[in-house]
Amino acid sequence: MEPERITMPGVFSQALSSRKPETCETVRGTGTGRSIFSILLLYSALIATSYLGTCAFPRLLDQIDGQYAGAAREMISDHRWLVPTQNGIPRLRKPPLTYWLEVISFKTLGANEFAARLPICLATLGWFIVTALLAYECTRDKHTALASSVILATFFGTFQFSHLVMPEPVFGLLITCCFWLLVRLAKKGNPISPSSPELIFLWIAMALGVLCKGIHGLLLPIGVLITASIFRPGLRPLCKQIIRSSLGWAIFAGLVFPWYLLIEHRYPGFILDQLGNEQVNMLIGRRWPVDGGHLPLLGFWAEQLAVLFPWTFLIPGAVVSSYRFLKTNQPFSPEALILTLWLFIYAAAITFANLQDYYLLICLPVIAIWLAWSLNEALSPIFTSILPGAFLILIGAGGIILGSQPIATVFHPTKTGLASETPVTSVATALVNLGGTTNRSLAIALTAFGVCAILTGIAMIALGRRRQIALLLLPPFVVIICLLGLSEEVALQNYLSSASLAYIINRSSDAGTLVVSKGNISDRTSLYFYLRRKLCWFDGDPNQEYATRRLATGKNLYLNVEDLRKAWNSSQKVYLIVDHSSLTSTVKELGMKPDQLRVVTATPTDVVMENR
Repeated sequence: MEPERITMPGVFSQALSSRKPETCETVRGTGTGRSIFSILLLYSALIATSYLGTCAFPRLLDQIDGQYAGAAREMISDHRWLVPTQNGIPRLRKPPLTYWLEVISFKTLGANEFAARLPICLATLGWFIVTALLAYECTRDKHTALASSVILATFFGTFQFSHLVMPEPVFGLLITCCFWLLVRLAKKGNPISPSSPELIFLWIAMALGVLCKGIHGLLLPIGVLITASIFRPGLRPLCKQIIRSSLGWAIFAGLVFPWYLLIEHRYPGFILDQLGNEQVNMLIGRRWPVDGGHLPLLGFWAEQLAVLFPWTFLIPGAVVSSYRFLKTNQPFSPEALILTLWLFIYAAAITFANLQDYYLLICLPVIAIWLAWSLNEALSPIFTSILPGAFLILIGAGGIILGSQPIATVFHPTKTGLASETPVTSVATALVNLGGTTNRSLAIALTAFGVCAILTGIAMIALGRRRQIALLLLPPFVVIICLLGLSEEVALQNYLSSASLAYIINRSSDAGTLVVSKGNISDRTSLYFYLRRKLCWFDGDPNQEYATRRLATGKNLYLNVEDLRKAWNSSQKVYLIVDHSSLTSTVKELGMKPDQLRVVTATPTDVVMENR
């Protein structure tokens, strides 16, 4: 049988037909091509092992992890399966699917770090598989499909974000399923049977997307298809059939409406707040009240270069390949148009939102497929190896230089590195406070990263005539640096997690102990998972959650100065958690005497005091 020839993605297929044969040669069907495919399969197994094997580390972090894992643990302990709660207050900002996955995992494996991250990890691995299926549907080429999956898995940001307990990886899986099914339906032609499996599963995926993240689980796929049908009239019959599908709407209503209507019945006004404040206002950056710091627009887009690292350095070559195609004046294929609109419509929409660094995560499959295609183009080694290799060498040298410096003073020269000076809200601010063995371990990790980057860059330049050299060298490099990064998160976990505080309080308190955290409900969120006591807040904003804002549920957990002062001077045992930077001002505010302060425990960022 004649070896199967590689087929380029549909976006380029028409252009290739007019090129000279020598410009379209590929490694497919050769011994080299088969070897690369086998190596990619090996990398896939290595990646899956790395993702699964690191689920238990580090401890669950503040800000995001604790919000979902803590709510799921509480749902189990309180036997409330439908309403996620955080410290007894209904957490209605996000739909319940992620919480339900956490509950299933905890019921199966126990409430621990591995069980908390496992559902997100499995969803991420499924996301990689569906990305390969989507790439194959567009290209009919196994090599490009597998390469797309490996590239997506080895974006540095993919590894980092999928180790957080949050709905984005699950939502990424569901949205990618939607577009894979849309592409299959677009290639089927018209008419499509109302009971077509692709059509049914499309509506199921959109419904689950709404239960995972919100209404854009429906609006994004439908909006992209409507826009694509404007440019491609041939897609209009498919668009009409999907929108008019009575079976599809019945499936959607059956999956989505029960939970939303139940919550609306229990908490009147919830649906309007969910669609208005949590969806529309969040999209345009006007969510009230503001729920923390957000990235500026320029900073967000600059950070995406780090999210895509090290494949960022292959983007110039992909741009050149795309420019060559556009010069041919050939129209996009329907599937290419759908994927392109998916990326640009979503990117344009989130531009006006309260930006977080992971907001573009669900569009990464499009970028991975684009880069996988570009590696099969007959580009100069300048774009496939020399420039990427040179950039890696430069960054590696920077890592070695940074590793030889006192980390705290490098990131904040005016600070001395004392934990009492800078509150820690992220890895970046934690670096300001590093000292001792943690500082040394980070320096070692930066040096190791620098050496790996330099060696990989040199190898890419030396072997630059092999067009697929990036696929051979970058995946193991990313696995190594991700494991290095994870080891440093473990070293920094006392800076980024409140777990150690919870262990001390659990051991030395009883059911009648009052535990107070200075700040908002989005601070020290790992306490919701690790702490076995009710938590109150001092100087917190009760308007963050809908149930408290509109229905006063849990408002008694927010203490003012007089409430806390009265409790502190009573016979009740009270624990107060504050960060080092606000310790002095809090003591003065509460009128405490220095000889009355008893420090129970402290981390590099926080201190726990008790009144007895």
